[in-house]
Amino acid sequence: MFASIAQRLQSKFGLSLASASDWAMSAAILVGAAIVALLLYAVALALARRLITERRPFLRTALSATKGPIRLALLLLALAVALPAMPLAEATTNLLARLLGVATICLLGWIALTAL
Repeated sequence: MFASIAQRLQSKFGLSLASASDWAMSAAILVGAAIVALLLYAVALALARRLITERRPFLRTALSATKGPIRLALLLLALAVALPAMPLAEATTNLLARLLGVATICLLGWIALTAL
């Protein structure tokens, strides 16, 4: 009895559950890539702060001023690397790649504003 109910549910919702699992897997990949990028940034920042002494106030100021753009750059890089590993349709992957391109253009503008 339960087997027939499970078979009916799978036949009705099997396709949508498969696509939902693809989306869940893709979201997990993206979140994992973001966490790795942010952890890498935290380690690099801690190492840079140790290497930059108090005698170099300009480098400390530059490091604190570029905190946001560097973090976003690492995040975009990690997402771009993780994008081909996601089990999504080609149209969805292309859309996400275009969004990453737009975010990269915004990042370049942010870097230019910070530099000025």
